[in-house]
Amino acid sequence: MKIVVLSHRVPYPPIKGEKIRTYHQLESMREAGCEVTLFCPMHEPEDETLVEQYAAKTSLKVIASHSGKGWLRLLKGLITGRSLSVAKFHFRELQNKLNAHLAEHEADVLYCTSSAMAEYALVAENRSSKCRVFVDFMDLDSDKWQRFSEVSKLPMSFIYRYEARVLGNYEKKVQRLVDHCLFVSQAEADLFCTKHNSVGGNLQVIGNGVDLSDFYLPQSIGYKEPLTLLFTGVMDYLPNESAICWFVDNVWDQVVEKYPDARLIVAGMKPSQRVLDLESYKNVDVTGYVDDMLPYYHEADVFVAPFQIARGVQNKILQAFACGLPVVTTPLGAEGIDGQGDEHFLIADTPDRFAQRIDDLVNDPQMYQSLSRASSQLIHDEYRWEAKNRPLLDLILVNS
Repeated sequence: MKIVVLSHRVPYPPIKGEKIRTYHQLESMREAGCEVTLFCPMHEPEDETLVEQYAAKTSLKVIASHSGKGWLRLLKGLITGRSLSVAKFHFRELQNKLNAHLAEHEADVLYCTSSAMAEYALVAENRSSKCRVFVDFMDLDSDKWQRFSEVSKLPMSFIYRYEARVLGNYEKKVQRLVDHCLFVSQAEADLFCTKHNSVGGNLQVIGNGVDLSDFYLPQSIGYKEPLTLLFTGVMDYLPNESAICWFVDNVWDQVVEKYPDARLIVAGMKPSQRVLDLESYKNVDVTGYVDDMLPYYHEADVFVAPFQIARGVQNKILQAFACGLPVVTTPLGAEGIDGQGDEHFLIADTPDRFAQRIDDLVNDPQMYQSLSRASSQLIHDEYRWEAKNRPLLDLILVNS
């Protein structure tokens, strides 16, 4: 089975949401004996080195091109009424390389790792009529931009509304023209059908997993003084930024009033200035990029996931589960996770309730241990990457 994967980012190292998912999907294809060729843009100066490291690690053929002046493509996209996401990730040099590859190497599957990357497949020259196209939407991006517009000010609110509308129309087009549309959860697939008035005949759910060699239980589980809370993620990403800023602005003082030595660790790359400013609060530590997130999960007592806007499945919550770290989250943070409130995580939708749920965990060792055991078991039973990717391989290999 010959597969061409069109990834919107270099999927290495697998340290953020979409990279993690794509990396493990590629690993599943490779381990199944598929002949995989990866095409991807290089957005950052370090991406060229990452491409070389990834190719050396996996022995996959990787064809990449520097993305160049992204701002110019965005401007052209806005002027011509094109989706900004498509304009950002689609550029002629990489398209030409794909066309040349398909002229010499017939592909059975073109696999696109976002709706924006579908453009490469839709306009590809020399694509065999037997070649099937998969598009991994992951989340419903048009709805994400709509939510961003509702919490942003001009001019960004205008840009986000524009992208929500134009990308939404493009998503409907993609569904009509490709063989399979994949989503990270049933909630995302259902939302697609509702927003786009679709029957969803070619929509499938391929969930996210956890690499249990990277995230696992510590030697001992339980509350340790002083109380340490943890939040992780790419910290210039609006849902992560808004979540932790809401928590610090609305909940943190209540926690510190009851637990004066409590610490909040905000761990993750690219903290925005708004996030960096949180260090002005008592005992809040913003780490920036860290090489290994595991020690932070093992050090913490409670993981907080106070999302006010979110899409899809939160990998950070799954990672906390794998480490036996109890999670307090909003209903949005729990979306798409096959767990139950009060069994696998605690739900809180107001500042007072959030502070109370943290307090409950500190003062109820039985609850703490119960959540830790149940969430860890859930990951082992249902969230291994091998199990999550099996349905994907079944779809890809159905006629091999």
